[in-house]
Amino acid sequence: MKHIFTLSTFFVLSIFLGIQAIHAANYISNKNFYLKNYEGFQKREMTAEEKEAYQKRLEADSINGFYIPKNLEECFFELNKLLKPENIEVIKNLEKRHETIIYHHGLGTFLRNNWGLWGGSRLQQYFQKKGIEHPDDMSYTVLSYYYDWLNEQHDDWKAFEAEQNKPNL
Repeated sequence: MKHIFTLSTFFVLSIFLGIQAIHAANYISNKNFYLKNYEGFQKREMTAEEKEAYQKRLEADSINGFYIPKNLEECFFELNKLLKPENIEVIKNLEKRHETIIYHHGLGTFLRNNWGLWGGSRLQQYFQKKGIEHPDDMSYTVLSYYYDWLNEQHDDWKAFEAEQNKPNL
């Protein structure tokens, strides 16, 4: 029960700050464009215009007014700027890292939509190079390691950060 207010807090925060969540019905990955339909995702090649827009998003340091972190550690600093101190404390005081999953539909959605994890960004590319392809997994990685960072448990996220990029398949 103690965590329910935080999901609505993020929604209210977005209204008061005038933040518009960008809802994506599409998922873009490297060369392919996935259109969501009732049976899941259908794959098709991107048009030249879509490829150009995607490439610009990969190089941008901000998208729609939001700074896009370059790596995992920058995500932590950005979260500290975005969140209220009381919300940071709630995350820090969770019993275990995996409990950050409760933020999947609140804060996680905000990260996926506004940090370009669906539509392309340098952060999306960073995670893809680490072998994490799906935006849900990207936001979960950020939030679970953010919990570690807040609790001064640095071994796992630093190992992830130091991990060599996966070869393109």
